[in-house]
Amino acid sequence: MRRLVPGHCLYCESNAMIYGNTMLHLDKSNDSGKSNDFRSTSSRRGTIAVWGMVCLILASAISAILVKLTLTGPRIVLQAHRVQQCEWLIESGWSLAKSRLSQQAEYSGETWNVPAEEFGGIHAGQVVIKVSAPEAAPEASAETSSETARNIEIQARFPVDSTQQVKLSATRAWKPSK
Repeated sequence: MRRLVPGHCLYCESNAMIYGNTMLHLDKSNDSGKSNDFRSTSSRRGTIAVWGMVCLILASAISAILVKLTLTGPRIVLQAHRVQQCEWLIESGWSLAKSRLSQQAEYSGETWNVPAEEFGGIHAGQVVIKVSAPEAAPEASAETSSETARNIEIQARFPVDSTQQVKLSATRAWKPSK
């Protein structure tokens, strides 16, 4: 059975009543002169509990951010790999277009489907090459006329069969070597 027992608080050196584990201060003022009727040491426990909850919430938020980064990291790496593969496809398309234009002056482009086996994986790629005559400037010389110079537009897609494919394009000018 709990009951009120007179006591003395060693922390603030005031008279108090003890009820179970709770100390109730009886003096009317503390060091700052403010009224302090029945101040309880359980308020300190409440403050500690609030700070504990704040720390748990911060730890949970940091953990959630770390889990999200862990889960999205592989996707970012995969996307970077796909972008790099498209850049390589554009370079290969550029080499193919230059080679074809050197052999055939009337070459107008093509669609090159690269099978998945060429990539050592399960995804295929596609390169679309379009060759056109450049827009002639009024001061263009006979050497750079539209009959010899060409604009090459290359579009690369990788992987072709995925909803998360990467599409890159580049346009370059080509002039036959003499």
